[in-house]
Amino acid sequence: MSRWRPTALLTAAMLIAASLTLSSCGEEAEKTAYATLAPAAPVLPRLTTSQFANTITDVFGDDLALPAQLEPDTAIEGLLAVGASVATVSSRGVELYEDAARSIASQVVAKPGRLGDLLPCTLPAASTVVCAGTLVDRYAPRLWRRPATDEERARIISIAEKAHTALGTESAAMEWGIAALLQSPNFLYRTEIGEISPAAGAAATKAAARRLDAYELAAKLALFMWDGPPDASLLEAASDGSIHEPAVLKAQANRLLLDPRSRRAVRAFAAQWLHLDRLAGLNKDPTIFKHFSADLGASAREETLRTVLWLVFDQDADFRSLLTTRTTFVDRRLAAVYDVPAVVADGFGRVDLPVAGLRRGFLGQVAFLGPNSHPTSSSATLRGAFIREALLCQSVPLPPSELNTAIPEPSQTARTLKDRLLSHMQNPSCFGCHSFIDPPGFGLENFDGVGRFRAFDHDAKIDASGEIDGVAFSGPIELVEHLAASPQFRRCIVQKLYGFAQGHKSGVGEKGAIDRLEDGFVDVGYRLQQLMVLVA
Repeated sequence: MSRWRPTALLTAAMLIAASLTLSSCGEEAEKTAYATLAPAAPVLPRLTTSQFANTITDVFGDDLALPAQLEPDTAIEGLLAVGASVATVSSRGVELYEDAARSIASQVVAKPGRLGDLLPCTLPAASTVVCAGTLVDRYAPRLWRRPATDEERARIISIAEKAHTALGTESAAMEWGIAALLQSPNFLYRTEIGEISPAAGAAATKAAARRLDAYELAAKLALFMWDGPPDASLLEAASDGSIHEPAVLKAQANRLLLDPRSRRAVRAFAAQWLHLDRLAGLNKDPTIFKHFSADLGASAREETLRTVLWLVFDQDADFRSLLTTRTTFVDRRLAAVYDVPAVVADGFGRVDLPVAGLRRGFLGQVAFLGPNSHPTSSSATLRGAFIREALLCQSVPLPPSELNTAIPEPSQTARTLKDRLLSHMQNPSCFGCHSFIDPPGFGLENFDGVGRFRAFDHDAKIDASGEIDGVAFSGPIELVEHLAASPQFRRCIVQKLYGFAQGHKSGVGEKGAIDRLEDGFVDVGYRLQQLMVLVA
């Protein structure tokens, strides 16, 4: 076991993992010695675009026009939530956040009756100071995820007073007060300063182990399980400190999971983990791929997200079946690509893919097959690299900058893409990488660059056999079944969800925590909802 190292922050998820054990796996956990936690250094994550939008919707309503553009999110290890820990704000980004704050505040006060509904303070009967103070007391805890200090409260009130003096209306005063709340770093960034842990003892110093304070813990829990701000119940549990009690924390996690807002968090996680953002720029040569259209990427994204939500919430299924399920959700565009009936005239309908077919799960969907291909052809290399990196959490080295990565053109002796790649591997400089990433991709060569099934490539019959980590397979069905049963896949799910929740890259000192979560994931039948509670 590794030695405990004092650190700047004992993170929320590990606090829970150390003190909470589900009854179904408690006995097993007691028998297993896990490495002692040495948490990663604290970070200052910026809200992701979806967290920004969800916060505005939860606090002010869902009928506001949200900003079309903000500072772009950054992905690290495929996750925007992790990229947010190192994201900065450019000078242009500052302008975008200011424009967004002014626009949102203007809409809040512009609609007749909205301000009165949101703010129980009658203007002009009450003074601007009183109403601005009420505004801060009511909305700072939701927007900043904690109450404002006396100094912060006075600053917002001063801004509102100055706006009233300059512009002459109470609505203008409230508009500037709201805009000030939304432009504050307290809104845009998630602080994790923490506090000395009670477990450190009475003689604790600044070097002692720390934990998230109650409001930081509530915020982290809400942003993980709702992709949005804490509600009144969470803030109350933070206010009285009870959220640090294991039973209260577990109860709150389960409550959040039962709320419909948990679905948008799972959507956010799946979209990041499976790189669904790339579908916005999906581009194919329409002269080669007759079924491609500009709206195919949006349809493919929704298909995958609906499949994930169906498995996680509607079925509470073994989440590994994401790779093996025959059930999917298609609109008319996708039905044509998959050669299945469109069960509804508009929108998405549930279909079960043919038992005799070779298409299964996420690896049979356009959301995977399309982006991991070239504009004019499929790509076993891109598909194999995705499997290695996103599904197995393995590192794929970049090719040397001076290396010629072009593969041979089709010929009489190498007609299919697989034949051409095998020929390419004869180059010793190419063998190392391509022998690692291409063979898994060979198993999906029965699907072209847009996801249509095919049996031939350049009039030659496709051989979809391959191997992965020494295990041979004869086609896409055997490939996805092997991946679904792979210990690396289940651990990768845990690692990705852990990174999504924590908002930072996991360090060496967190290996024991991930080991514990992986064992718990097995014990709860690989169900993602239960894994979320374990992480929380």
